[in-house]
Amino acid sequence: MPSNSKLSSSRSDGDGGRNALVWCGTIICTMITLAIIIAGIVAFVGYLVIHPRVPYVSVVYAHLDRIQIDHYESALEIQVTIVIRANNGNHMAHADFSDSIYTLSFDRKDIAQLVAPYFEVSGGYGGRFAERFDHIESGRRRPC
Repeated sequence: MPSNSKLSSSRSDGDGGRNALVWCGTIICTMITLAIIIAGIVAFVGYLVIHPRVPYVSVVYAHLDRIQIDHYESALEIQVTIVIRANNGNHMAHADFSDSIYTLSFDRKDIAQLVAPYFEVSGGYGGRFAERFDHIESGRRRPC
């Protein structure tokens, strides 16, 4: 075994410039990767702090005020009062409700339909709106 033997390598002596370029690229990619990881952690912590909740709509009160059956004209006339509440659990954001359509049905038949106008509910609060339905089964609807 010769003591002065040099190990052969695939690199030549002229690769010093390319080697520095590879290291510079590696450092830049590492910094980009760390920035993405830190941004993900910040976004997750922000999500936990804000703790968003899904806004929902619920029926608070419903009452059948009047029901009348006309056997001669084969008509069913009802009067219903419904109070609906929109809740927004997000304290830092408001919720918009648009194109809200609620259908009251009985025995798989649609009796009345509430078409709510566009409305907003501020953060952490709930908004209420009431509707009174007068309905005749033959399809005619009378005003309140």
